[in-house]
Amino acid sequence: MKKSIIRIASLLLTVILAFSCYVPVEDYVVLSENSPKNVDTSAENQTFTCSFSTSKYWETIISPEDANWLSTEPSSGIVGSGRILISLTANWGESSRTGTVKIVAGDAVETITVTQRNFN
Repeated sequence: MKKSIIRIASLLLTVILAFSCYVPVEDYVVLSENSPKNVDTSAENQTFTCSFSTSKYWETIISPEDANWLSTEPSSGIVGSGRILISLTANWGESSRTGTVKIVAGDAVETITVTQRNFN
């Protein structure tokens, strides 16, 4: 009986110590120094790379109205360093257009704004 009480006390102490040492990691997305937050580009088909680091699994979000001319590859990834290719189709419209790519990791969001001029 005494050994059972010691084992239970030991287990309880281990659990308490484990939870008291837990420090939650704050969610983050950090763009690398050479990755732009704002892109202003010509009307032609364009691609550019964006590198970043995250604290959690991440995904990219593009609004439905921009998805017909703006895309990312890949659209999700694992914790740590990430890299996406952002692609734009040619802008044959009457005016320039602006869209956003959001990189989301947990509660953290980094937004890249893309403005593409038209051919006119």
